[in-house]
Amino acid sequence: ASGPADAARAATEAIAQGAPIYNQGDAAECEQIYRAAGQRLLDLGVLNAGQRAVVEKALQECRRLPNADARAWAMRRAMDALRGGPASGG
Repeated sequence: ASGPADAARAATEAIAQGAPIYNQGDAAECEQIYRAAGQRLLDLGVLNAGQRAVVEKALQECRRLPNADARAWAMRRAMDALRGGPASGG
């Protein structure tokens, strides 16, 4: 991964992996997939300033949210932001 396009691709891959798991009822596993993807993108240093802010905010939000479902959706919104589109379908 080397830039915004790679970040979008990584987010798309995380959603492709996480959404079906969420839809099967495992919000906790979905959350872990999304959080791991977000953290990996931060660690790789491929995000622009705006993308970095979105991911960091979502990860911070996860620390305050009461359950895996809420945390999965917080991270999903961040993944969608990296892709440049709205959330839909898990």
